[in-house]
Amino acid sequence: MEIIDIHVHSLPCGTMNSGKIDVRYETGIERIRNVFEQIGYNKIFFGSDFPTENIDDQIEIIKEIVPIEYQKKVFSKNVRNFGKQFNWWV
Repeated sequence: MEIIDIHVHSLPCGTMNSGKIDVRYETGIERIRNVFEQIGYNKIFFGSDFPTENIDDQIEIIKEIVPIEYQKKVFSKNVRNFGKQFNWWV
């Protein structure tokens, strides 16, 4: 099984005072969604950069990208299935 790590969050800008660049709008939500669809929503699960990033913001970004019918899989079901495959838990 191939694991692909995709980070979708705000990235620091060049200067300290300039805030952050929102990857959703730099790359495009539709573009990111197309990549997710090519991979397959059954192979994607949510992981955060908490505590270095605001987890609520990261959840909202994923909710904006992932269609509602796949959100339960991305936020919980897929990681449980993945863990079972590798006997992370019984």
